[in-house]
Amino acid sequence: MPRKDFYYNKAKVEGYRSRASYKLKQINEFHSVIKRNDSVVDIGAAPGGWLQVAIELSKTGIVIGVDMQKIEPLEGAITIRGDITKGTTKEKIKSILEDKEKRKGKKKLRNGGSIDIVLSDLAPNITGEYSLDQARSIYLGREALECALEILCHGGNFVVKAFYGTDIDEFLQDLNQEFETVKVFNPRASRKESAEVYIICKGRLTAPIKVGEKVVVEIVGEGKRGDGVANIQGYTVFVPGSKIGESWNIKIDEVRLEFGFASCVSEVKKKIN
Repeated sequence: MPRKDFYYNKAKVEGYRSRASYKLKQINEFHSVIKRNDSVVDIGAAPGGWLQVAIELSKTGIVIGVDMQKIEPLEGAITIRGDITKGTTKEKIKSILEDKEKRKGKKKLRNGGSIDIVLSDLAPNITGEYSLDQARSIYLGREALECALEILCHGGNFVVKAFYGTDIDEFLQDLNQEFETVKVFNPRASRKESAEVYIICKGRLTAPIKVGEKVVVEIVGEGKRGDGVANIQGYTVFVPGSKIGESWNIKIDEVRLEFGFASCVSEVKKKIN
C-alpha cells in the first residue's frame, strides 16, 4: 500500500481529521516539542488534525487553533477564524492569553509571552511554479514567526513548515537568531514527492542582545573559570580575558537561554578627572 494511502487510512481508522496528525506525532517523537500542560497555538489549524494531537500531548494545557477556514468545534481547543497576517487576529489570540494569565496567574518571563509552543502548518495555494510557491511558503513562515515572537514565552518552541529551496537559508539564519537550536526535519508521514520540510526551533531567546552585536560593558563579576562577567539588562554575559572593574567594547559571540558569551574588541579606558 503506498505511503500516502497508509496515513490517510490510518487517520480514518484512528479518528484523526487529517493524515497530517502523524507528522506532528513524529515531530514530537523525535524532538519533544510539546509536553504535558504546555499551552499551544496552532496556526493554519484546519481541519484540526494537529489540534487533536496537541490536545493529547498537552493534556491540560490551553490549545488555540487559528485558520481562515472554519474549524469544526473540537473539545479541548479554542478556535479562531481569521487571517494570521492581520492584526485583528493576533489581538484575538492575545486577548485569550491575557484572560488565561489572569485566571491562572502565569507570569511573563522577561519580554516574552506566555505560550509554550507555536505550530504552523501553513502552506500557500499551489501555482505549479515552484520558485513562486517556495517563496510564498517562506513568506507564510515569516508571518507565523512574527506571531510566535509576540506570544512565545522565554524558552518556548516553534515548529514551522516550509518548502525547501534557495530562500530557506536566510530564513534559517533569522530563526537561529531567535532560538537556541534550529533543526530541519522531514517526518515519515510527509508524502515522498513533497518538497515540504519542518523547521524545529527550540528555546525562544529573549536576551536583549543578538549574535554579532557590539556593546560597551563594565565587568562586574568573575565566573568559575575566571572569565569576566558583564550584566546587560539583567542578562549575564561571560567575557574571557577581562577582569572586574574593567570596561570593554565587546562582540556577542553566542546567545543561550540564561547567559551568553562575548569576545573583547577594545578596552574602554576610564577618564581621569
